Amino acid sequence: MEKKQKALWTKQIEKLTSEVKKLDAEIEEIKANKIYENAFEWRFEFPEVLNDAGDFVGFDVVIGNPPYIRQEAFAEIKPYLQANFESFTGTADLFVYFIELGIRNLKKGGSFTFIVPNKWMKAGYGKNIRNFLLKQNINSILDFGDLPVFEEATTYPSIIGLQKGNPKNEFKALNIPTLYFPSSLLEYFNSNYSSIDTRELKQEGWTLSNSKTQRLLSKIIKQGSPLADFVEGKTFRGIVTGFNEAFVVNGEKYNELISEHESSSEILKPFLAGRDIKRYQQPSSNNFIIFSKRGIEIEKYPAIYNHLLKYKLQLESKAGGGKWYELQASPAETERYTLKKILYQEIATYSSFTYDTEGYFINNKVFLLNIESLSLLGLLNSKLIWFYLNQIASKLQGGALAMQSPYVLSIPIHKNLIENKELENLTKEVLENRNLSQETSSLENKIDLLVYQLYELTVEEINIVEEKT
Repeated sequence: MEKKQKALWTKQIEKLTSEVKKLDAEIEEIKANKIYENAFEWRFEFPEVLNDAGDFVGFDVVIGNPPYIRQEAFAEIKPYLQANFESFTGTADLFVYFIELGIRNLKKGGSFTFIVPNKWMKAGYGKNIRNFLLKQNINSILDFGDLPVFEEATTYPSIIGLQKGNPKNEFKALNIPTLYFPSSLLEYFNSNYSSIDTRELKQEGWTLSNSKTQRLLSKIIKQGSPLADFVEGKTFRGIVTGFNEAFVVNGEKYNELISEHESSSEILKPFLAGRDIKRYQQPSSNNFIIFSKRGIEIEKYPAIYNHLLKYKLQLESKAGGGKWYELQASPAETERYTLKKILYQEIATYSSFTYDTEGYFINNKVFLLNIESLSLLGLLNSKLIWFYLNQIASKLQGGALAMQSPYVLSIPIHKNLIENKELENLTKEVLENRNLSQETSSLENKIDLLVYQLYELTVEEINIVEEKT
């Protein structure tokens, strides 16, 4: 090697050595930095996911069980999540972002499998992640409902399996009814799954039913307008007292407070809890609520004040921005309670809509529809509507449904409901008989048949409803 070439070679070696030392120093600095102490760095741990230029290519497989953390616990990072995730909604659980990140970290055609709570399929916060998943090739979804997959917690798990990219119109799905399989979960799934057409999945929420059920669901929806339109938004949740022991009294205490001071009767109101709501029965209760709304002049009610004073310490800790003697949350006006109304429970194992004509106030486990319509009551208690709710609402332990407003208010109300006097008269007869403790099953069967006719169901479609209710 000539002297000139040797000098050039030596210079290159020195330059490369210097660069290596600099990189080593940077690596040591990164390792020493506390912010990266528990970080996961692709370049060091999985160099295979980078190409020769150092660009991130992606993993072949992403599999896992991400953390389930409610949105209130990570409020400080929401601005970052909103700026960086398609699936962002302000109320989404943390696992939603893990789903998106896991898929983004896959290479094209890579496989993804996560076990996560099934609420993403039907909850409002799951809409964006559902749309994100539809851009992928979904292979399968398994829903375990309330089965105790994790003994230490009730999580309603589901398993999502997909490949990144190239979406298809169908995927396999199954609602798993048991954890005991003759041979294996895989064999059970392959023998029992249904094919789901992604084009028939609803924006409001997904249901893992076969194509016939999906088509029936679409037919029901097309027959009417949402209940929200029918009641003109006049649906309300009950009262949050903040401390029932103080604000809810029985009949004996009611009489005692009025005896002490007559003014007590002005703010003592008949009060229902969720357990008091029975299908087609005028609800009744021996309990009363002290309707101590915001801004109340409590000095006008000395007996009530002295009663609440016993609980002042507990009430102060729950008062928030209100006075200690005020309800935690209550409406300024009470007309919604005193008018005739349809009531239903927040959680229901069967259709249990009823009609209140006696002006009861309700707790926060009960919802009301401010509308006088017996034909609507009959429709809501029909098998067809229970079938609909079972397809779209979140399921809880024991097969109960979460009867939250987004689900109930989406119920399609047929345009000819009001004109159906036969349905109205039958419902009135059921109410009268129920309040006399008489048998009503034959009348309720007639209501079901009328509703089937109203929505123009075929014999095959009626059989689908009957099998699932």
